[in-house]
Formats: sequence, C-alpha cells, structure tokens
Amino acid sequence: MHTPIKKILFCGYGRTGKDAGAFFLSRITQLTYAGSFSWSALPHMSKFLGIHPQVAWDTRHQNREAWKQELDALRLADQCHLARLVVQSGDIAAGLRDIKEIKAVKAEGLFDRIVWVERPGTPRDFTVTYGPEDCDETIVNDGSLAQYHAKLFEWAVNNRLPLKRTEETEALFRASKYYAWGRCPSL
Repeated sequence: MHTPIKKILFCGYGRTGKDAGAFFLSRITQLTYAGSFSWSALPHMSKFLGIHPQVAWDTRHQNREAWKQELDALRLADQCHLARLVVQSGDIAAGLRDIKEIKAVKAEGLFDRIVWVERPGTPRDFTVTYGPEDCDETIVNDGSLAQYHAKLFEWAVNNRLPLKRTEETEALFRASKYYAWGRCPSL
C-alpha cells in the first residue's frame, strides 16, 4: 500500500528553482505552499536587524551572512524551530539551510519527502551546509521553466500527489508520457 505524501521539502543552493518548484506543486496539487524557511524567519530577522520586514526581505540576499549567523544562533536551542513554523503554514516548503537542521527534521519526521533541486551551473551556496546526498532524491532543473514544470508534474504523478483539475494540469497531462500511455493520473 502506498503511503500518501503530505509534507514535502525542497532543498538546494540559491537560485536552483526550489521555491519555484514548491510553489508550482502547490498550484497543480491539493497540497498548500508553506513558503520558505526565510519567510518564516522574517519576523525574527526584521526585529534582529532593526528594520521593517519588507526591507529585511528585499535585502536578504545582500545580507546572507547576517541571516545565516543569526538563524544558526536561533536554532541552537531547537534545530526544528523554523521547520515547525513552516509546517504549520502548509504542506510544501523550501529553503532549509543547515546540516544539523536537516538531520533534526529527518529524526522528527516533519517531512515525508525531502527533494534536492539541482541546477547545473549554479554556484555553491555557502549558506547551505549539506548536499543532495542528505536528501531523499534529486530533481534536475536543467531546461526551460516549461520543462521544469513538466518534470515536476511527472514527479507529482509518480508520487501519487492529489492533483487539482485545472486547465494547467490537463495541459500538462496531455503533454506528458501518461497521455501517450493512456494512463490518466488522478485528475
């Protein structure tokens, strides 16, 4: 019997498409987008930096080192703190950064599937202290956005995620190998 996937975490270096993948899956499935770990940390970081939340969010890439150091310190007492905030917000999340954090999340079973998103040519991100070997599987984002969406659609079907019946999912189905095989996913 297949155990349904209820919580999914997308991981990877910055600019690989992990957030875009998480958001896309929430659009085509009945699972909800929880946002990123950075988004969950935003209220804390805004207060820590002494700036408005919008400014903290807009400048987070320029302040990666400060974000990393402060969030590492925040998690010292509880490595799953940010993960629990994310899980309370929805089913699909992105952006976990630390090896200790991913080990704790796995030990606590907060996510049913942890997926590494690999984008060839993307530089290593110093804020991510683990790699694809620490995740359940890897999805390679090596083409156009439409090709990435097609891969994610097939991944969703293969993992029996509950799909939404929309024009978008029907078009993805018609363009997929499942249409040629006559196999209709749960639309």
